[in-house]
Amino acid sequence: MVEVRQIDRPADWQRVSGPRFDSGPTVGPWSRWEYRLGPPVLLLTCDPATRSAALYDAAGLIRQWQDPLEALQEALMPGAPPMENGPPFKGGWAGWLSYDLGRLFEHIPSLAADDMQLPLLEMAFYPHVVAHDLARDVFYECRCPTIAAGPIEFRPPATRCERAAVERNMTRQRYLAAAERAIEYIRAGDVYQVNLAQRFAVHLPDSPQRIYERLITRSPAWFGAYLPYGDHALLCNSPELFLRITPAADGARTILTRPVKGTRPRRPGMDRQLLASVKDQAELNMIVDLERNDLGRICRIGSVRVIEGRVIEEHPTVYHGAATIEGVLREEVTMVDVLRATFPGGSITGAPKIRAMQIIEELEPTRRGPYCGAIGYVSIDGHAQFNIAIRTMIVRGQTVYIHVGGGIVADSLPLEEYDETLAKARAMFDALGIEPPQ
Repeated sequence: MVEVRQIDRPADWQRVSGPRFDSGPTVGPWSRWEYRLGPPVLLLTCDPATRSAALYDAAGLIRQWQDPLEALQEALMPGAPPMENGPPFKGGWAGWLSYDLGRLFEHIPSLAADDMQLPLLEMAFYPHVVAHDLARDVFYECRCPTIAAGPIEFRPPATRCERAAVERNMTRQRYLAAAERAIEYIRAGDVYQVNLAQRFAVHLPDSPQRIYERLITRSPAWFGAYLPYGDHALLCNSPELFLRITPAADGARTILTRPVKGTRPRRPGMDRQLLASVKDQAELNMIVDLERNDLGRICRIGSVRVIEGRVIEEHPTVYHGAATIEGVLREEVTMVDVLRATFPGGSITGAPKIRAMQIIEELEPTRRGPYCGAIGYVSIDGHAQFNIAIRTMIVRGQTVYIHVGGGIVADSLPLEEYDETLAKARAMFDALGIEPPQ
């Protein structure tokens, strides 16, 4: 039985060093709940080389699977009926899915180097969660049953506080050439849109927790997350919702996705410029059509609809265009079925999705890993939410990786696309205390 009770504000709410989901700076339908997660008792992970999954508790290995999707299928099944009271996440599985997990769903060549060597997924079971309802300023403590041996502990990496030059996986000229090549593919009719990203790397200048705290203080986002795993950590400041599943007492489950397309720096008049941009409007329309098609594969006939057309969102450093699509899942659809139909999100691949992913593999020299995957939770009562893992710093050992990208369409100007990626990186470099590259 899941226990949910209202509590006073925890004295150490802002100083919690463990996993957390954050939201802000405004309160609304996309930014209502924040969570602090107690120690996990189970960890499900997938080896990138063998693609086999393994489940661990504090005592060690419990079970292995040759098929990681079978492991996810078993783990993510609801363990309690939907509860309308309290927060959406009442304890359960939380973590991240690598962009490269998409290779299990689609045929993608292996061309890019996997130099980060991170799992294809890491989902941990958290039986204790404290939630903050930002709309009402009310706190809840949630506990769900577990038979695990005890908490799993992750030791954070030691920080040497060294400074080094910013390294990148492609030079400015190589990025511009890759953008030109993407445009050639578009004009040849291979695709309509390709999301092209570049990656920066710097030496870890401070503890991951302090870097994350600076990031969300200076540039809060609706779907922030801090997930430490010992020798690596994810510091996410995403403005984009990938999926939200809301179960009702009658068994109906609403699924919602909210792709983001079109970016301008946060300067006077740039919101109006973005709104007037025919190119950015067309770019978002392509992804809306893609997402409608993806949801149509798993939703009841006639239930998929665009409930919010293009709107311009205001964020601390940029403006974005966004749209909202929703549907009602068919009764037999599982969480793994949802991922098969929708993952990775269309806004960070392009359209058509499979061909765009193949072109990304050709043009980007290194694997994306967690970047452009998804970070979120599946509650024990069936509620689920995942972001698109953009604006995400990946700490691996003593290195911090920062990916930034954008959508390339037929009339894109490569230099403008390059500058857009730098605008997206600004808040992350500010949190690191490092001058951003040019």
